[in-house]
Amino acid sequence: MNKDIYVTVRGSHRIGDGEDVVESTSDGHYLRRDDTDYITYSETDENGMETKTLLKIRPGYVQVTRKGAVSTSMELEQGKDHDSLYATGFGCVRITTKTKRVVVMRSDERISVSAEYVLAQDGQTVSRCRLDIKVAQKAEQ
Repeated sequence: MNKDIYVTVRGSHRIGDGEDVVESTSDGHYLRRDDTDYITYSETDENGMETKTLLKIRPGYVQVTRKGAVSTSMELEQGKDHDSLYATGFGCVRITTKTKRVVVMRSDERISVSAEYVLAQDGQTVSRCRLDIKVAQKAEQ
């Protein structure tokens, strides 16, 4: 895969009977080192605030590090729980991700990640979540 890519991220959070879905596609950059794929990209929200994201992907594992108006580093590792801080302009919240499943598929042109996890705070389930990431190389110019 070349270094210039498209990244599509779709996240869904189920709270009670409701579901919130967010999807975005961005230009990004790709690097593979050892057994880990590194993806970087930036997003700008409707208020003009930029958030930079780093994805670290390897079999059974994805780490999402976001820096901007909201900052966090969330680890999703199949069958494991991880604690992290979710920092906003109003303060920090400790969250736990309880990951049920992480499936990573990769080829020379694409990477696909699907993760299912529970987001908890103070031992209480906040939402049931799904994260889908699709990475595709840009066409050669």
